[in-house]
Amino acid sequence: MDINTLKDKRIAILGYGREGKSLVRFFSSQGIHVEVRDIIPAIVPIAMRGEPLPGYLSGLEKFDIIFRSPGIPRLTPEIVSAEKKGVEVSSATKLFFDLCPGKIIGVTGTKGKGTTAILIYNILKADGKKVFLGGNIGKPALDFIKEVTKDSHVILELSSFQLQDLHRSPHIAVVLDISVDHLDHHKTRAEYIEAKSNILKYQSEYDMAFLDGDSKTVKKIAENIKAKKYWFGKFDKILDIKFTNLKLVGEHNIKNAKAASLVAQIVGVKNEVIQKIVNEYQPREHRLEFVREKNGVKYYNDSASTISASTMAAIRSFKEPTVLILGGSEKNLEYDDLANFIIKYKIRGVVVMGDTGEKIKNLLRSKAYKGQLGAQAINMSDAVKKASNYSQSGFVVILSPASASFGLFKNFEDRGEQFKKAVRKLN
Repeated sequence: MDINTLKDKRIAILGYGREGKSLVRFFSSQGIHVEVRDIIPAIVPIAMRGEPLPGYLSGLEKFDIIFRSPGIPRLTPEIVSAEKKGVEVSSATKLFFDLCPGKIIGVTGTKGKGTTAILIYNILKADGKKVFLGGNIGKPALDFIKEVTKDSHVILELSSFQLQDLHRSPHIAVVLDISVDHLDHHKTRAEYIEAKSNILKYQSEYDMAFLDGDSKTVKKIAENIKAKKYWFGKFDKILDIKFTNLKLVGEHNIKNAKAASLVAQIVGVKNEVIQKIVNEYQPREHRLEFVREKNGVKYYNDSASTISASTMAAIRSFKEPTVLILGGSEKNLEYDDLANFIIKYKIRGVVVMGDTGEKIKNLLRSKAYKGQLGAQAINMSDAVKKASNYSQSGFVVILSPASASFGLFKNFEDRGEQFKKAVRKLN
């Protein structure tokens, strides 16, 4: 997409969140007028609102191009209908791919993509390369597009929402394990995996793909790609890199470190730089973040865990007797595998919250779970007190909900902050 071709187009931006505002800033800098639609019309600046309509997705057929924010499903009926009538559907990510003169390193996977993207960014930056970090972390990518040159590396953390309508793939794709998520957004598992596969689909033989060799799904979507493949896995050794002083917790994070290190090696970074940065890296907030030790019990905040796979990874990260705080709002996910995993790993106690917590509790009872399992916690403070009562010296308590946070908390960050606050108040 050439920016000059947009100057005479009728453009709508759907959603006035982080990416929507970035699009507005970008188009304003180019002297291009846009109309902004949001489910809450009052948050949109008056000059960018259109005529009052029955719904914010009404009348999309009048536009030449609509830019969809990631939170709005690509297959929303009004968007599909407008597309059938000749309206082009785009996004901030799609526009960035069209305009970016530098090399894009895209990172996806169900969990771990943020950690891996930041590690790659930190390593390349330490090596003196001109590097940018964007996507779901860092700045919105369009905010720094004017600074990117052909010698730059842009690291993007890419969700399924951002990948779904891409028609270009990054020069370097990093694909971590893919398990089911976001079935509140994607209609089916197949749709979710197809969206993820776009990170590889349009690569050429001159591009590179770094792939999780332990993931059956990743192996499947990478079968017929054109890019040169590099594999990493749980038992693989990355040449001359030692992960002996990692501050990251868990084998899944070791694999994230391996992925980032392998990318950096192939890009030409020296091993001593890679090893130094990886071993210095501090875990991100709300991702197996150590909070405190009280009465011999260690408390970890893994609030970013919104699916069973990441909670199971958290459980595998500890050999100590464990108490879990689980549950939240519904994302139409199944929890049978998680319940079996909790029983297999002999989790000593489970504290539940929210709709999915009740579902998990009923599953555990039906499977004759032998650990402590009481009444549903009414809030985070209550959950932490219950978990503390289930624990003794030498235990770990992990908030790893395997569920979304909405309805109970503002977001997963708020949930994690409330957990940390409650833990710090323990006597």
